[in-house]
Amino acid sequence: MGNNRFRDYRLSVRRQPPGRDIGSIDGFDAWPELARGRIVDFWGGAYKRFLVRGPQALTVRVERNHSFNTVLMGAFLDAVDELPAPYYPAVPPGRWAGQAQAGQAGTEARLLEELERARDGNPAWWASSSRPMYAALARHEKARMSEQVARDAGQRAIMARAATCCYRLGLYAPWEAALTRAGITPSRQIEKALRWDGQQDCDGKGRQVVSEYVRAHSPTAPAAGPAENRP
Repeated sequence: MGNNRFRDYRLSVRRQPPGRDIGSIDGFDAWPELARGRIVDFWGGAYKRFLVRGPQALTVRVERNHSFNTVLMGAFLDAVDELPAPYYPAVPPGRWAGQAQAGQAGTEARLLEELERARDGNPAWWASSSRPMYAALARHEKARMSEQVARDAGQRAIMARAATCCYRLGLYAPWEAALTRAGITPSRQIEKALRWDGQQDCDGKGRQVVSEYVRAHSPTAPAAGPAENRP
């Protein structure tokens, strides 16, 4: 930890002007600022997370701000989709088997549909205000869940909604348990099953490697029931 207590950085995220080369930062302070903040409390590392809606070109500046130095160890881009390709090529985008369409179900399904729609339609509100609603819906659906999930379509829909809420809340263990119960292999398990053959060059081919593995091990497609087409 040592000198970490002397770190206090300033961070600014700005949108690059159209047509500007991605490597040019001239005039950065005049660009539209989308987010700002301070990076402190470096006890074991510090992370800042932002919800980004694209495509767009962004530049992130980390300032020393009188700290003894400035260090940026990495920048990461994560998809916010619950079931991203190529892990789930046979599952409809944003939805897994058993999760009813809003028009075919009651208030719970319509609420979840509106929350998911807000993620794309109003990302600022979604990022700042949706968490309490996901939490309340998760508690409600878990209270309605019975042991008949595997044999009852209505119960599978309840479990799917509860699982989606868990995913949005960052509760990944119960989310993975629900996927497994429905016959869908969680992406983390797919990653853990990957093995390098010692010969093939996989540099920059992560999507290709995963796609080939999923195809070779029966893609997840439990549309007809939770026990079918397991990888």
